[in-house]
Amino acid sequence: MKRVFFLVIGSFVFFALLIVLVSFAFPSHVRISRAIDLQVSSKQARVTLGEPTILSEVFDGSFLPTSQTITDSTFHAEGNKAAAIQMETGWQLIDGRSETSTLQWYIDFYFDWYPWEKFAS
Repeated sequence: MKRVFFLVIGSFVFFALLIVLVSFAFPSHVRISRAIDLQVSSKQARVTLGEPTILSEVFDGSFLPTSQTITDSTFHAEGNKAAAIQMETGWQLIDGRSETSTLQWYIDFYFDWYPWEKFAS
């Protein structure tokens, strides 16, 4: 009976450590990005992206930014720090040739080291 008890406890500890070690293979910071080439000058794109109505269309209520940073070619917003999964989003406008520019949009996800957070993502 004692051997079965130690076998069960030992197996539980072994599998718990195995799950933790496997979760270390997953990154705790993930960036998803998409870039698109615009057939307008970067000046015209800055004017369009700087309009307040653009932000209300991007953030439809599912992501409420707590802080925003806007410069002439970048936008960065951080989400609720009390949420289970931390998230940041933004875009960057890159000057191209004469009448083209590239808009890169990204979302950053930050996870804690807990295995269930990494596996749930």
